Amino acid sequence: MWAFILPLACIPLGICMLHMRYLARKHAKDRLKPEFEALNKLKWKSFCIDIAFWKLDIIGMLLITVFFGCVLVPFTLAGGLKEEWKTAHIIVPEVIGWVVVLPLYMLWEIKYSRHPLTPWDLIQDRGIFFALLIAFFINFNWYMQGDYMYTVLVVAVHESIKSATRITSLYSFVSVIVGTILGFILIKVRRTKPFIIFGISCWIVSFGLLVHYRGDSGAHSGIIGSLCLLGFGAGSFTYVTQASIQASAKTHARMAVVTSLYLATYNIGSAFGSSVSGAVWTNILPKEISKRISDPTLAAQAYGSPFTFIRTYTWGTPERIALVMSYRYVQKILCIIGLVFCFPLLGCAFMLRNHKLTDSIALEGNDHLESKNTFEIEEKEESFLKNKFFTHFTSSKDRKD
Repeated sequence: MWAFILPLACIPLGICMLHMRYLARKHAKDRLKPEFEALNKLKWKSFCIDIAFWKLDIIGMLLITVFFGCVLVPFTLAGGLKEEWKTAHIIVPEVIGWVVVLPLYMLWEIKYSRHPLTPWDLIQDRGIFFALLIAFFINFNWYMQGDYMYTVLVVAVHESIKSATRITSLYSFVSVIVGTILGFILIKVRRTKPFIIFGISCWIVSFGLLVHYRGDSGAHSGIIGSLCLLGFGAGSFTYVTQASIQASAKTHARMAVVTSLYLATYNIGSAFGSSVSGAVWTNILPKEISKRISDPTLAAQAYGSPFTFIRTYTWGTPERIALVMSYRYVQKILCIIGLVFCFPLLGCAFMLRNHKLTDSIALEGNDHLESKNTFEIEEKEESFLKNKFFTHFTSSKDRKD
C-alpha cells in the first residue's frame, strides 16, 4: 500500500516544481537561455570537473561524511552489555575524526574549495549563524525524547502497538497543522522572532512534562499531552526559523545556499541526537536492568529482546516492573538532556534578527546595499523597542516611589 501512497503524495510537489520551472522560463527566458546553451555545450570531461567536482564540492562532502562517521558511530557501538570504550576499534575512529579529518576539511573549505559547503562570509551574520544553531538543536532535542519513545510506550507504559504508533505520530501531525495555520498568520503579522521564542518556550514546558510522565500506566495522558504541546511548539518555530534565515539571505542566490545549509545542519542535528540518545540507551539501560534483575540470562533477554520479554512477563509481574523502572530511569535522563539543551535553543532565538517579511524581491546587484540598509533599519527598530521598554519601566517605578 505504501508503495502506491508515497509516489501519489509526491505528485502535487512535482506539479509545483514543474509550474515554477515554467514560470522561470516564461519570465526570464532571455536570462536563462545563455546559461542553458553554455551548459549544453560543455563537454563530458568539463562537466564532470566543473559541475560534479567543484560546484558539488565532492571533496568537502566526502571529508565531512567521514568525519561524522568516525565521531558519531563509536558512541553507540561502545555501549551495550559489554562496554568497549577502551578498545582500539572505538578509540582510533574518534582520533582520526577529530585530529585528521576535521582539520583537513577546514583546510579544504577555507583554502582550496571554489564553492565551499560552509561559506564563512554568510555564516558570520548573526541572523544566519544562530538560525543554523537552532536547526541543529531542533532535531538533537527531538531525538532525546523521541528516539526510543515507541519502545518506552509499549514496554513501560503498557500501550498496544497500534496505540504506540498513533501516539508517536502526534508530534508530526500537530506540528504540520500548526505550521500551516501559522503561515497564514505570518502573512499579516510579518514578524518571525516572537513566534520562534514562543515555540521554544512550549518545548521547555513539554520536556518538563516528559521528565515527569516517562513511564508506568499512569503516564498515558501525560505523554499524549506533552507530545501534542511539543508538536504545537515545533509548528510555531521550526518553519518560521527557516523563513527567518531565508530573510537574512536577502537575495535569491544566497537564499539557495542558506536553505541548503539550514537543512544540512538540521540533518546533522539528527545524526548527533540519534548518536547521543543511542549512547545513553546502550550504556545505561543494561546496567539498570542488571541492578533490578539478578539473573544475567534474563537481564540479557530483557535488554536484547524487550518485545519478546514482555509477552512472557506480563504487566504487573516483578520482572516486568523491574524492566519498567529501568526504562523510566533512562527515559528520564534522555528527557533531562533535551530539557537542558532547550535553553541554548532559547538563547539562540533571542539572538536572531526580528525580520519584517516584505513583498519586495531582492536583486543580485543590490545585495550589499539592501542588506546594509535593511540591517540598519532592523537594528534601529530593536534599539527603539528596548529604549521604549526601559523608559516605560523607569517611569512606572518613579510613579510607585
